Amino acid sequence: MRCHETRELLSLYIDHVLDEDLAAQVSAHLDFCPECRKEYEDLVKIIGVLSTLPEVPVPEDLENRWRMA
Repeated sequence: MRCHETRELLSLYIDHVLDEDLAAQVSAHLDFCPECRKEYEDLVKIIGVLSTLPEVPVPEDLENRWRMA
């Protein structure tokens, strides 16, 4: 698997939604590619930080505002 293919799949890999074979390919690539491993680790850190932020309620009329724009 090439770097660009791996990077496109990182989010799905992190979310554990890839099939077993594809997840194994991504994992194998991350084992030998320091650049992709760094991107993976950075994404995991970002997700961790974002998960600590409070949820912001969506305004009820948001859809109407978007359609009027």
